Amino acid sequence: MTGTNYQKVLNIISPELDELYITIRDIENATHIFTAKGISLDNIGSFLDFLRTGTEPDNIYREKLMNIIDINSIAGTKSAIKKLLINYLSINEADIQIHETTPNYIVIRLPEEYESRDMDIRDMLYRSVAAGIYVGIHYTGNYWDEGVWDDSEAGWG
Repeated sequence: MTGTNYQKVLNIISPELDELYITIRDIENATHIFTAKGISLDNIGSFLDFLRTGTEPDNIYREKLMNIIDINSIAGTKSAIKKLLINYLSINEADIQIHETTPNYIVIRLPEEYESRDMDIRDMLYRSVAAGIYVGIHYTGNYWDEGVWDDSEAGWG
């Protein structure tokens, strides 16, 4: 090793400082929803109480988490509830029918295949709507007057 004593010390600690800087940057990236990957993104989802389903790629899961953040800021509206259900169930928008029968009383109709997840759906919805709003969930074949279901004048949407 040649050079002054200061150069020798810098040559010894410089690679360690470079490695420390990279580690700090990686930790910073892992804590931001826009840059987190893999298990770091899963940790953010766990914090938001919205876990990854199956083997979703990071970009799809990140988009869903961002929707959850957006939805929680406008909770209780019909459009927010619909967006939340689309996101949570990975369902087509056309398969969700929402009707507000009276103020603070929202009725949701979902396809019958989701009835097996009823408790999870209710739990997720009750955590997202404002206090004092009742949410009723019905599945195809229950409660509905099929004669007016597709009538655009009936107020469903």
